[in-house]
Amino acid sequence: MSDLDRSQRDSFAGWLAAINQICGAFDGEAIAPGFKASIEEYQQGALKMSLVGASHLRLLRRAEEVARTSSHHYYAVFQLAGSARMAQGNARETLEKGDIIFIDNTHPSEFTYCDASRQLSLILPRQVVERGSHFNTVNCATRIAASTPLAAMANKLVMDTRQQEGLDMQESEAVLDA
Repeated sequence: MSDLDRSQRDSFAGWLAAINQICGAFDGEAIAPGFKASIEEYQQGALKMSLVGASHLRLLRRAEEVARTSSHHYYAVFQLAGSARMAQGNARETLEKGDIIFIDNTHPSEFTYCDASRQLSLILPRQVVERGSHFNTVNCATRIAASTPLAAMANKLVMDTRQQEGLDMQESEAVLDA
């Protein structure tokens, strides 16, 4: 990040501070001078999600950031545009438009955003995910391809829900359960 001028460093620092406020403890770095970054928060009832736009950035959640986090949950990450590389543990995946991946925030992870990447991250309470997977373990850091019926259905549900106004607590909890 030493190649960045002061305004770029300030812009990156502001974006990273917003990520930390909305999504939890992360560190990161710009990996090219032409980086771009934005974040928009959406919260309604039990639903909490963020729309992240990023190019030429790496977002890191190391053991230090995990240790600073008091709330434990999962992220369901929906790739809306561009591509991104995601890593957690020994798993490495590249996400393309329409792909989905689950990330466990109790473990280190890394997100590398390529050109014009846009993602929607849905924060899923741990108890909701684990209650729904009582017969299976939660399969984190494995890409769910856009071409699968599950990805198509989940993308439609999340994007349609984001457009809704006035969801009450019971309705928003039903979306999380789905």
